[in-house]
Amino acid sequence: METVIATVIILSVFVVASLILNNTYKSVAQGDTFSIDNRLEELFYLTKYKQLSLPYEETYRNYEIYLHEEVIDELSYIQAEAIHSKHSKKILRYHVRS
Repeated sequence: METVIATVIILSVFVVASLILNNTYKSVAQGDTFSIDNRLEELFYLTKYKQLSLPYEETYRNYEIYLHEEVIDELSYIQAEAIHSKHSKKILRYHVRS
């Protein structure tokens, strides 16, 4: 009887630990924006050297990317907006257009 109770307790600890690890991994994976940040910087570079015309849109690794020019207080900005297609995470970046 003691062996059965000890086995149930150990299994319960392993189940709880695996659920915690799974949840942690999922939140880290959703928060990782390194690849999309690199793509946005690449697009800003291409617009700076006039190899990309605005407005521009593309799909990149489940993100819908939109670039357009915006004028605020007589300064020209390039606004980049990336929206994840599955969980609607939105990333906004601005660069001053030179």
